[in-house]
Amino acid sequence: MLVKNVLIAYAYVATILFGSLVSDAIMELIIVYFATMGVIVDLAFEIMLDIGDVEGDKGPGIETLSTRFGMKTAAVVSVVLYGLIMVLDPFPFITMIDSRFYMCLFFLFLIIIPVVSYFSVSKSLMKDQSKGRIFRLKKRVFVTMRIGSIAYLLGVLL
Repeated sequence: MLVKNVLIAYAYVATILFGSLVSDAIMELIIVYFATMGVIVDLAFEIMLDIGDVEGDKGPGIETLSTRFGMKTAAVVSVVLYGLIMVLDPFPFITMIDSRFYMCLFFLFLIIIPVVSYFSVSKSLMKDQSKGRIFRLKKRVFVTMRIGSIAYLLGVLL
């Protein structure tokens, strides 16, 4: 049931993992951390998208979290995963996962933007799981994921 979602989520971060290995054959902790967050957020994203496709999936009998347990349950799972990202995103600021992020106020300022956006998306998703809402949220989450990636990139570079 979640195999498709997990495979898509992994495909999203496979280039990060393999790119890191190709560049210097060393897998830094921050890369593993970032890739893990990528899998979590993309899994949440894919589950959310399945909510919007529930009518189309029911016809041919495609089993997703939404078709098997309902759209509300799928929304809750997606929100829990987004909640995990809201905690993990700023975590390098307070831990020594990588010294470039530790107590870096610039990184904290940047990473709060996607955290607030994921909170807003989660709140909106719990209120309404209609197809129209899902596809509006899709655009927001897509942009939010990019902003989070840019925050980490700038945290490494600056």
